[in-house]
Amino acid sequence: MIEPHGGVLVQNVIDRNSVLNLDKLPKLRISSQTMLDVVQIAEGTYSPIDGFMDYKELMLVLDKYKLKNGAVWTLPILLQLIKKEINFKKGDKVALLEKIGNKIYGMIDVSEIKKIDKKEIAQKWFGTTDQSHPGVANFNQKGDYIVAGQVFLFERPNSYAEFYSLTPKQSREIFKNFGWQKIVGFHTRNVIHRGHEFIQKEALKKVGADALFISPVIGPKKKDDFTAQVIIKAYEEMIKNNFYDPYPAIIGAFTTYSRYSGPREAVFTALCRKNLGCSYFVVGRDHTGVGNFYKPDASHKIFEKVGDIGIKPLMFDKADFCKECKEVNFECSHKEDSKISISGTKARTCLLAGEKIPDYLMRPEIVGMLEDFYKKDKSKLFEKE
Repeated sequence: MIEPHGGVLVQNVIDRNSVLNLDKLPKLRISSQTMLDVVQIAEGTYSPIDGFMDYKELMLVLDKYKLKNGAVWTLPILLQLIKKEINFKKGDKVALLEKIGNKIYGMIDVSEIKKIDKKEIAQKWFGTTDQSHPGVANFNQKGDYIVAGQVFLFERPNSYAEFYSLTPKQSREIFKNFGWQKIVGFHTRNVIHRGHEFIQKEALKKVGADALFISPVIGPKKKDDFTAQVIIKAYEEMIKNNFYDPYPAIIGAFTTYSRYSGPREAVFTALCRKNLGCSYFVVGRDHTGVGNFYKPDASHKIFEKVGDIGIKPLMFDKADFCKECKEVNFECSHKEDSKISISGTKARTCLLAGEKIPDYLMRPEIVGMLEDFYKKDKSKLFEKE
């Protein structure tokens, strides 16, 4: 099986009773997004990273796509705070709590506290300082200080989405038990449509895969995005109806949030699936794109820049439905006006308008499931905020 990134799978989940005087440590309340990072760091999804980055590592990642140990890494993993939140110093162990409640879920061993130039970092990170870029806006909303240090997790918070969530240790154990070596990872934030299905099957055939690892993002999302429950239910329908035969498929949800980091985030999504045990990763056209801020092929080109990262990216262009061929394909001999684009947005628009989702867009089984949700309780179909 493929090695974890950097060669070692980080395992920083510890017993709270192993920490002396835990209740007397300085306490820090962190956002739900930052708590998700604590969980993923401690469980090894971000291996070889074992804590929040210091300034030197941050600049290496931004300038060189590297960590201090030389491993390829493209995305900053930061704990950003405002000055009044910092009631501790370098060398302190600090207990980590959610914004609400008094339960301690983790701990950081503080190695650095540093004020940063947010304008300089935003430019390097996102390629712009434009506040209309959602990544820039999110970054600027957070504090001017970064706190670095190794993190430890005592237990996942209640807000953490448990269903279908697998740690790297668990997914690797499953792959090992099945004897799978060639596993294709597929990152998605949407209900499956025929374009997704076509690309997934092309990827499986291309590499002679042992299995498909469907890895939907189920963390915080935008208003009117499909909910995690609906996305997973759609993939359950695909597996239940044997639509991937002869290839086995497994669902392993990835509880995280969008960084709106364009091509940098594309490599990050691949490295996380490598740590989960995937040997191949599908990179679609405009993968992790952000409006018009990045070229549609930027997420493909960055993989050429960073070089070999262990997991092999499988690059695909957009798949369309051809009215003449009566099937989904990448290209054919027919004119452009015979091509119909396929997107999850179209399905969402049809549902909200009370219109039938066309057959070329989604399988009838998926459409039926979505329509059932819409009739019974549409509040469970789309995110509210």
